[in-house]
Amino acid sequence: MPALLERPKLSNAMARALHRHIMRERERKRQEEEEVDKIMEQKMKEEEERKRKKEIEERMSLEETKEQVTFQSSPQPAPRHAYISHSQPGQRFYHK
Repeated sequence: MPALLERPKLSNAMARALHRHIMRERERKRQEEEEVDKIMEQKMKEEEERKRKKEIEERMSLEETKEQVTFQSSPQPAPRHAYISHSQPGQRFYHK
């Protein structure tokens, strides 16, 4: 078992200086952590904004596609076929 060593008692001035040093280091670390937190929060907000804009663009694109499909499927003149059907069911005459 290691022997316990007694260290000399710090002078009052040295104890105060050590205390100030420790307190300054704690404050510096706290400020650094706050800065990192702010940066991370800003990055998260930017990412959320990019996602939101992308979703809006995709939604608009989907709506435009729906409108185009709806417009294309709306009643239009029937295309001319190679045959013409007549009033008698099952009977077809080919157009020449």
